[in-house]
Amino acid sequence: MNRIDKIVYFNNLTDDNLKSIVKLEVKKLDDRLHDLHYGIKCDENVISYLHQKAISQKDFGARPIIRLVQDNIEDKITDLMLENEYKDNYVFNATCCDGKISIT
Repeated sequence: MNRIDKIVYFNNLTDDNLKSIVKLEVKKLDDRLHDLHYGIKCDENVISYLHQKAISQKDFGARPIIRLVQDNIEDKITDLMLENEYKDNYVFNATCCDGKISIT
């Protein structure tokens, strides 16, 4: 039978922590794309948009940020890669306008 031996307390994430995590997750995506000979460049509006979304879900920690990056950037890039052929070293550009992220 399982039992709890100790309780571990965590400090709440600050808004600055959340922004750093957003940047880290975008960097991880860029690293994965780099392995496929692609890249991504996000303007500051994209980071700010994802940061604001992360703030609204901060009670759940950092996990929602991973999902935000997947839903708003990674899935869109995947769809573009399936629909089009891109040359090696192509850099996807992520921009945010009117609360919507677009990838070109």
